[in-house]
Amino acid sequence: MICTCLSPIPSSLPRGLAIAGYILHGKDSALKMILSRAIKKYRRGGLSGLLVSGLRHSYAECNYRVNLAKATFGGNIPYKGERIYIDKESFAALDRVVQRAIIEGSMDNGTIELIEEHLPKSVPVIECGAGIGVVSCYIDSHTKRETIVLEPNKSIIEHLKKNRALNDADFKIVNKGYNSENNNLELYITDAFWGASTALDRDERTAESVEVEGINIDNLTNENEIDNFSLVTNMEGGEYDLVYNEMELLKERCDTMIIGFHTLEEYDIDGAIEYIEENGFDRIGTKGNMKICFKNINI
Repeated sequence: MICTCLSPIPSSLPRGLAIAGYILHGKDSALKMILSRAIKKYRRGGLSGLLVSGLRHSYAECNYRVNLAKATFGGNIPYKGERIYIDKESFAALDRVVQRAIIEGSMDNGTIELIEEHLPKSVPVIECGAGIGVVSCYIDSHTKRETIVLEPNKSIIEHLKKNRALNDADFKIVNKGYNSENNNLELYITDAFWGASTALDRDERTAESVEVEGINIDNLTNENEIDNFSLVTNMEGGEYDLVYNEMELLKERCDTMIIGFHTLEEYDIDGAIEYIEENGFDRIGTKGNMKICFKNINI
């Protein structure tokens, strides 16, 4: 119980903090939690520590509210050194968890951290599943070489282009879906804005679907005259088609892979990771249990 943290309250605490503690003592209140944390901050760092903590919290809250206003009414949101544009209708259509991740700057954290830590700057990059360009813009500022981004969802290409221009990026956009056999495929739109997948479990395929043009990595690299490359994927399940059906190409020409794995009934994540490692890729970084970076030891 928090009340045990508040009693007895040290006489050295500022008078106002001590009085508040006694008023809240024994009451079940969210304020009691806040006060408990304040007392801990005071004990660790004194009054200056408490004030610094309060200023940091106030700044974070202010920044959150500014970004919320920008997103709600349409605008450019600062995002990990870049800026991300999203119009108000699209923002309103998103799940609240995704909304908050955009505002707080926590969306795609794992992938971006792996890019910072492991993606070579001197090798061209192919990104599969660009979305509105959060990761694409970050890759562009990180690497010194050509970047090609693959995005099948036609409805968000304009957002992707706006974010490219907003960040003075020059990555090439290919409005196609990944398919190892180079065939057209069904894209299932899973929410009102950018959520889409070509690899949903069959019992989840109740969303609207559209036919999109497909392309594999072999053709994509040949068309763009790319030899060796690094790969970043967030394909909502399409990563299994790539891993299992273009592995020979990856072994010969892919320097580094950052893969966001997704849960599908017909595929086992651990099995896919084991298969990648058996083919000469070392796992060199993991964020959470879904974002993994592999380094090719074949080349």
